[in-house]
Amino acid sequence: MKNNKYKLIFTFCVIIISQIIILYFYNENILNNYMSSKFEKDKKYIENISKEFEFNSKRYNTILQDSSIPKLLSEFKENSSRTEIEEDFLYLYNQLNFKTEHKPHIKIFSKDNVLVASSDFEKNRYKRRQCIINFNIESEFDKIKEKSIAPNKRNSFSKIFLFKVKFNKSNVGIVEISYDSESYQNLFFKRLDKGFDILLKNEDQNTTYFSYLKNKEYISISPKDIYNMESIKEAVMASIDIKVLNNGDNFYKFIKINNSVQFVSFIKINESNNSGYFVVYSDSLFLKGFNDGLYFQIIMSIILIIILAILFKSIYKAHEQILNIATHDTLTGLHNREYFDSKLKEMDKREISVLMIDIDFFKKINDTYGHDIGDKALKRFANLITPLISENEIFIRWGGEEFYIVTNKKNKDLEIFAEEIRKNIEFNSEYEDIPKFTCTIGVSNINETSGDLKKLFILTDKKLYKGKELGRNRIQLTLGD
Repeated sequence: MKNNKYKLIFTFCVIIISQIIILYFYNENILNNYMSSKFEKDKKYIENISKEFEFNSKRYNTILQDSSIPKLLSEFKENSSRTEIEEDFLYLYNQLNFKTEHKPHIKIFSKDNVLVASSDFEKNRYKRRQCIINFNIESEFDKIKEKSIAPNKRNSFSKIFLFKVKFNKSNVGIVEISYDSESYQNLFFKRLDKGFDILLKNEDQNTTYFSYLKNKEYISISPKDIYNMESIKEAVMASIDIKVLNNGDNFYKFIKINNSVQFVSFIKINESNNSGYFVVYSDSLFLKGFNDGLYFQIIMSIILIIILAILFKSIYKAHEQILNIATHDTLTGLHNREYFDSKLKEMDKREISVLMIDIDFFKKINDTYGHDIGDKALKRFANLITPLISENEIFIRWGGEEFYIVTNKKNKDLEIFAEEIRKNIEFNSEYEDIPKFTCTIGVSNINETSGDLKKLFILTDKKLYKGKELGRNRIQLTLGD
């Protein structure tokens, strides 16, 4: 019975553990697939923006190359007047059909790396007089056609494309076309319901990253006015380990902020160096629902575990009841023949002794006092002997008024044990409306039958009837007088 109990407990534990493992890996797999897919979309969109900038830059460069600019550059000297080039360039710049909402910054340099014209002149913003990169136009230009620039003294970010200006197959200057953080920001603002930021490495403090929060450079709210960007950025940055940023790898994470769940993609600006990240924020209803759904699944799992526990308890209780009915005598509560057969197999048969006990004149008790009193007598008999039985001994009702005890006692100990049982019945059987009764006990040891178990029970039965012939209320150790 204990083995069956342990099997049921083990099965129950396996069900619970399996449910938890399946739930964990199932949710983990769904979450990882979702976040990986979402990150790849953000990364792809950043790549598409860069490609769009590159495409536009090539288109603008082609227009400039077909204009009067190359010829004017070929004639330009360091002390020459820039007026004519500036006028032609600004006129051309204003005529360009820009694809994005934000125009790029375009600058033209002579072959001596001297600023000749800039789209920023009209706004009085541009102060730099040399190309962003110092180079020899003939020998090094092919190495630097495109570059993402880290923060400079103005704490700005630029995606820069460089093109050689040729006239009559000679290099006469440089066209620098750049897109700053605002260009990226405008595209995100226009096309996506997402927040956007650029996280650049602070060159003054090599291990410190900072996020630009100026309204002119970065969006503070999303198009639908659902983002409080400053609080989101602060929460995100507070959750990021600086070591992760310094590793310079793409990564993503989600964090819970108030009642929303933010999915944040960190996409490297440059593959070749660790200058910073494009950061894309999105309010993920899926992740919020996933979290809520996960809580729901946990609650349902707990409910399922409780149901299984109740079911297990009911099944085990029913199992015990069935097992109890199958292995116990319903009247006395003692074990029966079925239990006796299974239990006997577990005992060391080399040392066993058998006591066969019969209540004397039990039929007379039934006939005189009725079967109800007879049943009470049987219960009284079982209750008087049970306290004398140890855990490694078997005490069963064989049938009617006959009982068996199987023990490892032998010789004098066996005789004393049998006599103790007989006396206990003789002097304590009378109780309330139960009359006094006695018993006769046949006693045998396995050595008497040379280890033959079947013959042992036959011998014990013969001794019992011999004891009855000799007057009852006695223990019978032999077949003689």
